[in-house]
Amino acid sequence: RFVKLVDCGRLDWRCTLVCAPNMKRLLALGLLMNAAFVGQALGYVQEPKPLRVLFVGNSYTYYNNLPELVAGLAATQGVKMEVRMIARGGATLDQIWELDEVHQVLHEGKWDYVVLQEHSQLGTVLVDGVQQLNEPEGFWDTIRMYEYEIRRIRAKTVLFLTWARKKEPSQQAGLNYAYMTIAQELGLTVAPVGMAWAKVRELEPEMALHLGDGSHPTAIGSYLSACVLANTLLGKRLAGMPIRLTGHPMTPGERVDLTRTTVLVNLPQERADLLQRVAADAYSRVADAGGYLTLSKPPSQMLGRMGLPSGHKPAARDLAGVWRGKMMFYTWPSTMELKLTANDPDHCGGQWSVTSQAGDHKISGPIDSCRVTDTGIAFLVKDYRGLTMSESYWAHFTGDALVGWVEYRGYTKSSRMSGSWELRKDR
Repeated sequence: RFVKLVDCGRLDWRCTLVCAPNMKRLLALGLLMNAAFVGQALGYVQEPKPLRVLFVGNSYTYYNNLPELVAGLAATQGVKMEVRMIARGGATLDQIWELDEVHQVLHEGKWDYVVLQEHSQLGTVLVDGVQQLNEPEGFWDTIRMYEYEIRRIRAKTVLFLTWARKKEPSQQAGLNYAYMTIAQELGLTVAPVGMAWAKVRELEPEMALHLGDGSHPTAIGSYLSACVLANTLLGKRLAGMPIRLTGHPMTPGERVDLTRTTVLVNLPQERADLLQRVAADAYSRVADAGGYLTLSKPPSQMLGRMGLPSGHKPAARDLAGVWRGKMMFYTWPSTMELKLTANDPDHCGGQWSVTSQAGDHKISGPIDSCRVTDTGIAFLVKDYRGLTMSESYWAHFTGDALVGWVEYRGYTKSSRMSGSWELRKDR
């Protein structure tokens, strides 16, 4: 049947091979044939293989269904993109790695690209109750872990460089450094979303890229992100893309609602043109440099013991009693109470409690491993849920106060907290 479909009289010598009556000869010489030529001769048109992209991240990825926005932009360039998303609100990539789903999807999807988006602050890091940008070492360890598996499935990693929060634009330099450095080490490609956001904020400071929380993206912000990602995944500068995109909305349970279709973004032409131009410029700057930029290290974030006042070793009678004062550790302003006992010069014990100033949070329990130091005291407070590691407390005894520092470091470098406290003894 194959031979009968070919009109050998109108084709060149390659078709003569097809018409050979000897089937063994046909199969042997088939390796020399141009597959596209034969397909056209038979009247067959092979559809291009879709580009398969897996997105792994958190709410920055699932707000406004960013993967479908990217796929919608790609479709207007004649590229069919099949996307899937594994995203959990507030999660780090390290936490998502613990999900069985991510390993199953990675190895079953036959992906061309895997887009990785880390927590916006590179993990949960609080200093005196204020979210700070984490040091990048833990993030780098996580990317190395993902990249090992992504290479095994013969896919390519794209790093989704996120944007700085609205009130902390200076943190963009730290985010750029974190992403670009690990990309340079592993030879990865960076989608410079945060760099495009920074440029738009410079050109049009009144344009609302952030929602009211100063963190998550508006539809405009997600459109800009999608433009950068589309440029990066397709490997070229894009222009003339649509200003209106439809797709499936997200459910409150952080899943795609496949039962409904809605307008995900609809922008004025002038605004869309600006976003597309900035996105293309950001992509070109990184692509022209080989997929990442070489950046100098930004100033390190302070995350360690504060500078405590001078202290001296307290006596047992100095410590025994009830101490009350302020604590700057949790995200909510708090007061702290410490009931101390000291039966010998070197060891102490007691109870600890923290209450929010609004009265809606209270945590209490015994202190552990309490000891007297040369300048004050040190003790641990174990997690009241029994789920995580202990909080470590230090204080200098100034004669009339305990002025101290508290640190919590989780099992991974992506979860760290530090804060200060100052207590005075009840008289």
